Amino acid sequence: MGEKIKNSILFKEINNEAIIRGILYFIILVLPFIVLPVSKPVYTNSRSMFLYPAAILLLIIVIKDKKIKLYKESILAVIFLFTLLIAAIFSDYKYEAFWGNYHRDEGFFTIAIYILLFIVSSTYFKINKTMWNIMLIAPTLMSIYGIMQFFGIDPIQKFALGDILMPTTMGTIGHRNFFSTYILIFIAIYLSYYIFNGGKKYLFCTTLMFSALLCSTTRSGWVAFGVMALIGFIFIIRRKQCLNRAIIVFIFFTSIFLSLNYISSGAITNRALMIINEGKTVATSVVSDDVEIEDSFGSSRIFIWKMAYNAFIDSPFLGQGPDTLRLRLMDDYYEKYMSYAGPTNDYFDKAHNEFLEYAASGVIFTVISYISVLILILFGLFKNIKDDKFKILFIVVFTYIIQSIFNISVIIVAPIVWILLGCALKAYKKGITSIIDI
Repeated sequence: MGEKIKNSILFKEINNEAIIRGILYFIILVLPFIVLPVSKPVYTNSRSMFLYPAAILLLIIVIKDKKIKLYKESILAVIFLFTLLIAAIFSDYKYEAFWGNYHRDEGFFTIAIYILLFIVSSTYFKINKTMWNIMLIAPTLMSIYGIMQFFGIDPIQKFALGDILMPTTMGTIGHRNFFSTYILIFIAIYLSYYIFNGGKKYLFCTTLMFSALLCSTTRSGWVAFGVMALIGFIFIIRRKQCLNRAIIVFIFFTSIFLSLNYISSGAITNRALMIINEGKTVATSVVSDDVEIEDSFGSSRIFIWKMAYNAFIDSPFLGQGPDTLRLRLMDDYYEKYMSYAGPTNDYFDKAHNEFLEYAASGVIFTVISYISVLILILFGLFKNIKDDKFKILFIVVFTYIIQSIFNISVIIVAPIVWILLGCALKAYKKGITSIIDI
């Protein structure tokens, strides 16, 4: 009897590896949906109070299991983390550097969790058909909720904040920019899978995701989606069946675009025209010295990038640590920084570009090591690009990188990104079947 229990499927599944994967699944599937009426900022603190215990449990089990494998990408990620540690130790703002600022909670300890997730997923992550389908449900539900918000329906915000204080499409993520990043990750996965393999459920769910992406009115997300579509088209240009599916997607997505634009009285088109006009300005500035890009360009991103770049250039070999940019700019460039805030006190606390953020908050070696990790992963995936599953992974990683040029890392979405980066690493190191069995 004891031998039967020992050899049972249930007993075999409840082991260290199963628990580790369960924690990774929890972070991908459940964490983005947790919104509780806790201390403000609600959307950040609701995740921190679950992410930290999950990471501690994960670390304990991983140490006990003793199966972690380190690759050069993992070592570079550790170097990236170490440079941020040095910056935090010598920072004038040690609390923020280690624990993160009030609005973000993305200090050294949080980034250490990201690197832990990256290394752990590169060894342990694997997804079967059941989890693959469950993982499709989560972003679909998030998309439906985002669409509801577009039409003014937001019971979760009323529950967590007492009222709809932020009338925008943001799901349970807390901001439309980060919501678009979350949606982009999953639409890249499942839309690519549909193009290469078919499946009506993928078409239906990604149509909802695309609808939510439009409802977010996030230009950085739309630009990244456009780049994703271009790369995908290059991959399928000589494959008739894939092109046929792409045409179906185009018809569905165009119908959604026209419908939402009509319902919103042209809001979608107006937002899209801003991208086109700003794109023309950039193109013109490249070929003509008479045209300059103003600081207000791209929701004042040029102004923000200039200030973050100045902070980096002024101290390229020792930053103040992660999540300290606002404090540093207020101390070193007070008048210019306050000129941006204006009478509405609209402060920015991140560089709105992940590469600039890491350069300004860490040191030059921080951003070099981070870029090196991404390049190695993209290169590893591209070497196996003949396999459609590697094409999907390449599209996902590249799409995230594109949007990160205009966006920031946040505790709500970044853990998913680092897990996916670990999956990509494991895929080309151990084979695609090591991470997916569907």
